[in-house]
Amino acid sequence: MKKIFFATILLTLILAACGGGETPASTPDVEPAANSQTESNPEATEQVEVKLEPQAGDTRTYVDGTTIVYVPAGEFTMGVKNGIDNPEHTASTDGYWIYSTEITNIQYSLCVSLGQCTPPDETVNPIYDQAVKSALPVTGVNFEQAQNYCTWIGGRLPTEMEWEKAARGTDALIYPWGNDAPACEKSNFSDCQKFSPDNVVARELGRSPYQLFDMAGNVFEWTQDWYDPEAYTRGITLNEQKVIRGGAFNSTAEELTTFARFSELPEVSSEDLGFRCVVENDAVLNAAPLCEMGLVMASDSQNADCSINLAVTGSYCKNGKPYANIKVTSTGQGGGWGNISPEAPGDCTFENNVLVCTGPDLSSFNVSLDNQCEIESKGVIGCPEGYEMQNEMCVLVGSNEPGVCPEGFNTDTSLQCCTVVAAPILPICPPGYGYKNGGYGYDDEPLICVLKVTGSAQVNLPACTIQDKPKEEEEPDPEPKPTDPPICVPGPTGGCP
Repeated sequence: MKKIFFATILLTLILAACGGGETPASTPDVEPAANSQTESNPEATEQVEVKLEPQAGDTRTYVDGTTIVYVPAGEFTMGVKNGIDNPEHTASTDGYWIYSTEITNIQYSLCVSLGQCTPPDETVNPIYDQAVKSALPVTGVNFEQAQNYCTWIGGRLPTEMEWEKAARGTDALIYPWGNDAPACEKSNFSDCQKFSPDNVVARELGRSPYQLFDMAGNVFEWTQDWYDPEAYTRGITLNEQKVIRGGAFNSTAEELTTFARFSELPEVSSEDLGFRCVVENDAVLNAAPLCEMGLVMASDSQNADCSINLAVTGSYCKNGKPYANIKVTSTGQGGGWGNISPEAPGDCTFENNVLVCTGPDLSSFNVSLDNQCEIESKGVIGCPEGYEMQNEMCVLVGSNEPGVCPEGFNTDTSLQCCTVVAAPILPICPPGYGYKNGGYGYDDEPLICVLKVTGSAQVNLPACTIQDKPKEEEEPDPEPKPTDPPICVPGPTGGCP
């Protein structure tokens, strides 16, 4: 009996300790001891800002109107097997943003107009700031000029390693678009016989894994590294020439590979050499956006429906002269065709919507024709993300965190964005776009951004046979001249009449 009673008391105490019983009414309330975690002395909570890492291929509209693309940190294959100055090896980069296009004439001219850059060599790149060349890559700039632009905009020239990774991705591609041989719809190189730079968004099919244009062909690009033929194995030690990459309009197909290395003296400027910039992620986060820019046809300029194609449909002889007919087809609205550009010795005119070209027998020449598409293309007027259309301009909307504007820009304190007050070229157009008056060509009308594309065809004229030649008409005899009377010598039988 005692064992049962003791067990009952023990069980009751255990239940009470575990909260299994009710608290007696006579039990006084006990205040808990104060400590640093109680409400009487709360500890301040530190708020940590979380910055999300950009993802591969993320894009942003940067302060000079361009599109920048993010290349993430990581390893990739650099060089090629058995390469002489570029042996294959594994390289690694940090994450960075890179321009999707080469720096254009219109972008560089803005820097010049704001007093932050020096003009290109006019013997190499004349009238660089005119609308007709605004969407072409800027050329005639040496290494220092290219470097200064990138510094002004808050970036720098890419390293050779960053350039190659952006060009070939992580799959060791031979060309930016893949491993297929070069073609003119993918690259502007020597086989295309254009012999000059082209619009920086002209070749959609040639884009790299990170969607960059012209990483092969069009113009070479400066990088910040010094060239050394043994740099891949012993490190860069020579300080004579800078590495240039990417090939140009006058390069062979073999020179367009993503691993091909070239070099140039830093003080040189040429018609086939331009550049693009790299921007660190922190600089992108700290940069203020543009307050406004020109209207565009779509938020992504390279997807705009604007094209022109030239196709030779036949050649023939007429009145002894050789001719070729060229069919022209185009898409897009607004600007219409213009600037027929045959190379000497050709001559082309429109006849019933067909381009008819002539020249010497057996001559061969290239014909190009421009198509300029205005903002009405596709029936949609577009602005980049974060902008809306106001008074024929794309205007930034919403509030932004304080950011840094490049030298020469003004800061709009209400939206914390960058604006240009006195630039001679307005609006700022995205790469690949030119500009023109917004209506009927009057000087007081606002400028709008337009996309200009070029189509070309090779014309080979026939030899016209002698039967095709017009018969030469016999020249009429000249009027007979009066003849002098015959000389008469009197004979023995008579005199002269």
